[in-house]
Amino acid sequence: MITKSYAEIIECIKPDMKNFDRSLRESVKKYGNELTGDLESFLSQGSKRLRIALIFLTTRALDYEVCERQMMLANGIELMHNASLLHDDVVDNAKVRRKKKSFNAVYDNTISIIGGDYLLSLAMENFMGLNEPEILKMFLKTLKTLCEGEIHQYFHKNSVSTIEEYIEKSYKKTAVLYETAVNSAALLADKNADLKEFIRNYGIAFQIKDDYNNIYKSETSTDIEEGIFTAPVIYAAEDYKDLETYETQKIFEIVKNNKYENKTKELLQKYISNALGNLSYLKESKYKNAFIELCRFLEV
Repeated sequence: MITKSYAEIIECIKPDMKNFDRSLRESVKKYGNELTGDLESFLSQGSKRLRIALIFLTTRALDYEVCERQMMLANGIELMHNASLLHDDVVDNAKVRRKKKSFNAVYDNTISIIGGDYLLSLAMENFMGLNEPEILKMFLKTLKTLCEGEIHQYFHKNSVSTIEEYIEKSYKKTAVLYETAVNSAALLADKNADLKEFIRNYGIAFQIKDDYNNIYKSETSTDIEEGIFTAPVIYAAEDYKDLETYETQKIFEIVKNNKYENKTKELLQKYISNALGNLSYLKESKYKNAFIELCRFLEV
């Protein structure tokens, strides 16, 4: 079970995280325009910077220093992630983001889309500055994969998929950006380290935990309300063959059954265990321990 808070887990890279906040602000301020101030505020609102923490933990675990190139990579990843959030809020017609008015609620959809595109351009600038063709290829592939995940979700709303399809969607919507962050950090560290399986499993586990919380830690499920059927609904549909035709509240009541919660927990634990197993080759260090704690942090 959880023994440490997130802040305690990443304490070993606290100076790196502090330096990153300054680096990100400078990256956004570099070209001032009418949106610069609001974008800077948006980027500083309540984010745990998990992808960034993973970049620095990877770098340190591989006995490499966090230098300017790692900061450029981190800038690119965080800008790319936040660009996707600005776009997501338009797609979902969301009015709140991180407990504050969303960008599209403050302005409108047009400015939110343009703001997201602008952050993507800044992300590209950081990736290009690394002069690493392989990282640029990963960035472009990730962007395409994220879009594919959103396209698939849009056209499969109110439709029950298989668990295999759900895992693939979780990879495309979430795990792929974690994968790019960690694999790029490993590449910059000039190591032949292979963290691909670890970060893929971790990223999928992260999405399963998020979906679990949306149903079992909430009085209502925004996923079910929006016709997004995740693991608990998929498991329930094995017993209720026409489940997707039920009213939202009825589906929510059905999936609250312990049977489907436990099966979702088992699925989550499978990917957590796989991720932990993938770390076995890393030498012992406080950074490896932080990786382990981050995996444990996802347990329920």
